[in-house]
Amino acid sequence: MKNHDIVLWRDEGEVRSICLYLFSYSASDIESIVYELQEQLQCEVNYENELKIDSKFIYLFNVLGCTENLNWIQLKSNEEKLSQDDLYILKKVEQYLILKEKKRVLVDVPIWDRMLKEFLFEEFYEIKDKKILDFGCGEGYLAGFLSQSNQVVAMDPNIEKLKGTYDSRNLKFIQGDESILETLDEKFDLIICHNVLEYVANQKKTVQCLAKHLKKDGRISIIKHNRPGRVMQMAVLLNNFGHANELLDGKNSNAQQFGTIQYYEDESLIHWVDSLSIARTRGFRAFYDLQQNQTCHSEENWQKQMLNLEKRVMEIEPYRSISFFHILDLEFKDQ
Repeated sequence: MKNHDIVLWRDEGEVRSICLYLFSYSASDIESIVYELQEQLQCEVNYENELKIDSKFIYLFNVLGCTENLNWIQLKSNEEKLSQDDLYILKKVEQYLILKEKKRVLVDVPIWDRMLKEFLFEEFYEIKDKKILDFGCGEGYLAGFLSQSNQVVAMDPNIEKLKGTYDSRNLKFIQGDESILETLDEKFDLIICHNVLEYVANQKKTVQCLAKHLKKDGRISIIKHNRPGRVMQMAVLLNNFGHANELLDGKNSNAQQFGTIQYYEDESLIHWVDSLSIARTRGFRAFYDLQQNQTCHSEENWQKQMLNLEKRVMEIEPYRSISFFHILDLEFKDQ
């Protein structure tokens, strides 16, 4: 269930103000949200220069007396009616609140994994009314997030490791590995395959199966280990020169939880399925593993600044080439 609701107050058909009702938040949480909203929207005005609203909105914080867990924030315009730019702000606030709620679920997730998931929530927030396959869904965080606005099929060999409760009618879990793909009779608008192909028995066959279940105008989202990024981690952070040299010699790594990491090149994906093309390549985790002072990793402000920096250089060389992960968007060539 959502922990917020948004009400538009209208007068003669025109939106005059917006109220955000926040449930199960403490007073200190609300104060923090108000501050972050102000900071976020102001930064958006200054940095992206998309909106020229200056200080037109007044942020009011009140706690209603009917229940200690019901709070509201009113965003009120000084003008007679709200413009399209104002309604754009409403959309950004809605996005902020949804992401805020999802981040609260991630409190027990390891720091880097949490940062990656926060990025993915932002990445996929705009997707609505689509059919989605999450192949290798892990704990199900992303599948659960996407099921709020889409029909989602989530597959994983270890369904019992799913965290939290997922009671969405839009979410179907299937237990199984890549062999189950051949039994599906559906096609999807979006197929997610994040940090999975490194661990399957037959990478080529798996990608071919995924492509068979992709709609003509669909997209496959791949996150994969990038060998040069792993070499940088071994040499700079872990001082493991032996394994750094093994990686340079073409050998694989080992993940404690999943076993052997079978590295593959980005271009292998389109060699395995020649009807696919790589529409976009981004790097992620370029700097995180080079930070020697790991005591700062737990600081929320540090995480925020690091994530912003990572996002800024995702498509800039040489940062993309030395990132720990590559994020690839695949689509059919005839799109």
